[in-house]
Amino acid sequence: MSETDKKSDLILEGAIKRFCHFGINKTSMSEIAEDLSLSKPALYYYYPDKQSLIVAVADKISSAYADEVEVIFKKISTLEDALMDLIELRRNFFLKYFMLHMEEEYSDAYLKDPTLIQVMHKVKKREIGIIAASFQAGIENGEILEIDAFKTTELLLDTLRGLRSSCMRSEKMILPDADAFEQVFCKQKEVARIFLKGIKNHS
Repeated sequence: MSETDKKSDLILEGAIKRFCHFGINKTSMSEIAEDLSLSKPALYYYYPDKQSLIVAVADKISSAYADEVEVIFKKISTLEDALMDLIELRRNFFLKYFMLHMEEEYSDAYLKDPTLIQVMHKVKKREIGIIAASFQAGIENGEILEIDAFKTTELLLDTLRGLRSSCMRSEKMILPDADAFEQVFCKQKEVARIFLKGIKNHS
């Protein structure tokens, strides 16, 4: 890794730390520079404005998430185990990066940036592709019924996301409530088991 890449990565880590603690809207570029003992011109050399930094942070976090999804489905023992591990991963990332609000149900102005939307769509497509490939393998070995693997994966992920969003709206959560969120987490696992049972080939 070059010195420039190292410095850029250091800035991203510093931004993530502050964004996760205070939220993006309440964090300024000056505060990030101060945390890292950087001059503002030095920070702006790497990221010319706050939005470009937000996009880079989102790309770093979402790429790390997709890499973890890939690891889960590469070491797959059973589809059920993989889906349970996936839900655990999604839970952990959501809780860790909640203050970034990088979800479709939030309306923060920075989320409307076309470049950021493209980053989020890219990771979503990659996640669907990884999971769908496992479903397709299950179809080919006779474990799963003849289904559209891609559309089925989309439906599953939308259902899991919907459960979480519904809970947060009904509980009017500003921050995730531990007990309520654990209930959602358990419901997501149960839904995934029912979902998988429905597409399994029982013949």
